[in-house]
Amino acid sequence: MINKTRLIDEFIELVSVPCPSKDEKQEAELIMAKLRELGLEPEMDKAHEKTGGTCEIGRASCRERV
Repeated sequence: MINKTRLIDEFIELVSVPCPSKDEKQEAELIMAKLRELGLEPEMDKAHEKTGGTCEIGRASCRERV
């Protein structure tokens, strides 16, 4: 069963983080932490080097911890 309150709270937390285009580092760090809490090992690419962004985010991939 989906916990609506938890879902809404999680959504509000995620969209409340300031993340203007090419300055998404704070948002990326939050998402990475949440993925780790779920037992995943998120990895980021180096897209920021080509786009001039502030973090290594462009495409994220995750795998389950073994």
